[in-house]
Amino acid sequence: MLRNSGARTSKKTRFRTEISVRLRRPRAIEFVRSVFLHPALALILGVILTFVAHASIVFRSYALIVIGAWLTLDVWLWIFDDRWRAHILGRYRIAIGGTLSCLIFIAVMGGMYYMLIEQLSNEQDDLQQHVTAEIALPPSGDPLTSVFTLTNNSRYDMDQHDVSCHINVVRWSGQPPITNLAIVTLPASTNVRLGPNGDKWSGSCPNLVPAAATTLDCADITFKVQYALADQPERLESKSFRFFTRRSGTTYAWYGEPVASPAAAACSSHQ
Repeated sequence: MLRNSGARTSKKTRFRTEISVRLRRPRAIEFVRSVFLHPALALILGVILTFVAHASIVFRSYALIVIGAWLTLDVWLWIFDDRWRAHILGRYRIAIGGTLSCLIFIAVMGGMYYMLIEQLSNEQDDLQQHVTAEIALPPSGDPLTSVFTLTNNSRYDMDQHDVSCHINVVRWSGQPPITNLAIVTLPASTNVRLGPNGDKWSGSCPNLVPAAATTLDCADITFKVQYALADQPERLESKSFRFFTRRSGTTYAWYGEPVASPAAAACSSHQ
């Protein structure tokens, strides 16, 4: 019986040794796990990603690719670092690993596309908020030949712009107000690129209002610019500015007006 007991113990020991050898991870997997999945590397990547989170879209895209590659590596290690798991998955482990890897990089591509759309939207918002217009009286003092100045205070190039003037209401002395007179496109405004950070363009609206025998009392003008970003030439946006002028004695001055205010109320409210 002692011999049988010793034989059984010897067989159990050999079986356990064989199982432990079979379940032992390959050296390559151990090396990859110890280097690429080390907690210190995760901390370093987290710090780098924190710094590039507000950087350009190129750096953020590279950061997403690094994250996707890291997750893919972790998936393949999860499949192959355990022989029992690999045995259970069997011949499907390559297909499962490939499918999971594809899903990870599809998610990465989706994140890059979302960042691109967000970046383009931010550029449009920045230009919309920082395009300004001013109007100034000429040396002659005639408000109908005033000069409009368009300024690009954004961080991006304005590829082209069409500028137009619209008379909402005008009133001559001793006459009733006239509304919706004309829409005139300023000459030489098309396809003129305005650079970022304060580049300007100026022009006036010729023959905007026909001459009259009496004195001009007031006028309400909408100045509209249609523009496109240099890197989004197919997407046209527009922004309007409204100005009102009235006579004070023999001189005139321009004032800002709400774009959506009724045209007929402009001259009557500033008598």
